[in-house]
Amino acid sequence: MTEEEKGPMKLIEAMKRLKLLEKRMAGNWENITKYASQLSHEKLYFNTHEEQTKEVSGIIQSTHDLVWEYMRLKANIDYTNLRTVVTIKGKEYTIAQLLLMKRKMVAVLKSSYQALNSKSAESRMHRTVAVPDGSSVSVITFFNEREKNVQLLYWMEVESEIDARLEVVNATTDLLEMPEN
Repeated sequence: MTEEEKGPMKLIEAMKRLKLLEKRMAGNWENITKYASQLSHEKLYFNTHEEQTKEVSGIIQSTHDLVWEYMRLKANIDYTNLRTVVTIKGKEYTIAQLLLMKRKMVAVLKSSYQALNSKSAESRMHRTVAVPDGSSVSVITFFNEREKNVQLLYWMEVESEIDARLEVVNATTDLLEMPEN
């Protein structure tokens, strides 16, 4: 069955292909190192000096081809991620936005809500010896604890939903071809 008969490549297939290309490039580096030089008294890996030189050149060319295939595929993955919209909790996001949220932004939001606490003021209160007018010292907060907890729970749920949705989307979304310039 040809690639065309199987239909368009899915995102997950493209991501797996990138890993395969990386392994093939690493294998090429090992072979280049192995075949690029040897001692004069050693037996050639290939029959003649010319054949071994040709083999090394062929591996270098193969690496060039793999690099260009990797870049083409990665550009198509990025393009697909920018063009594909997913709905989570009633809001639309591109896959690229979901990946950014998963990798960094949800953690930033959760950390911001977790930072809403009175620890800093409480720490200073314990170091306060006396207030000039003799009044008692208390901690005043400038946030709503209930709203903080609601938002923390919301972003924890979003984080879980992103993971679940990306798993399905990557397996079902066709890889888009980036238009030529």
